[in-house]
Amino acid sequence: MAAMGFVAAVLLVVWMSLVAEYGENKPGKAIASVMFINSIVGAVVLAIGSRLTATGTYTLAFSVFGVGCAACAVVFCVATRALAEPETSEVASILRLSRLDIGNVLTAPLLVVILAGFCTEAFLSLTVNQLFPNLSRDAGGFSESTIGNIVAAGRLPALLSLFIMSRVVDRLNPYLCYGLGMGTAAALIVWMGIRPDASVLVAGYLSFYLVYGIIWSSNMTSLNVSVVSRYRDIVFAVGGMAAVVA
Repeated sequence: MAAMGFVAAVLLVVWMSLVAEYGENKPGKAIASVMFINSIVGAVVLAIGSRLTATGTYTLAFSVFGVGCAACAVVFCVATRALAEPETSEVASILRLSRLDIGNVLTAPLLVVILAGFCTEAFLSLTVNQLFPNLSRDAGGFSESTIGNIVAAGRLPALLSLFIMSRVVDRLNPYLCYGLGMGTAAALIVWMGIRPDASVLVAGYLSFYLVYGIIWSSNMTSLNVSVVSRYRDIVFAVGGMAAVVA
């Protein structure tokens, strides 16, 4: 579990920075496209995992996904050999920041994105992931297999919003998209908590991820537009650390 923490670090700092760099003048489209693929993979993994864990075969589930991750790592190494290196700009080191660099990084938009965005986003995702199964079990009377199927299907609405956002996010205000997505997602969580009957829970959960596609496509994009590319790796790391602490 401790080693799994490196996955989050690589995803936020190395992988998303590389995606934004390859996106060139359309980094938002690149980020949204990657999250689109992540949602498809997430839905498939959740569907398979829910069936494996419903029967109590946790060891089999760990083995299957462990082998799957290892295979994906090998495929990634082979498939990316043909990719040309992006024309990277000079990258600042977080260990050698001057006072001017710090002033350029700690801008008002960036602080708002991190404090009101990334730190709050952690509570949104954790709340709905804890709230929905418990309310479905206690108030909705759903079985474990039904809950697992709904959780897996819940990622699918995000595909629609991610597909749309990938086409327009670079022409929109990412701060506005991020803020509207966060506010709407929070309202849906409150609605699910106030009216925990079966229909509201399912509709609220599916709507939550429909809106969360907007958040997924605009959160890293908001960080990216807050600073010049020289500081991209740093702000991605700071945003990720803030989210983990939250």
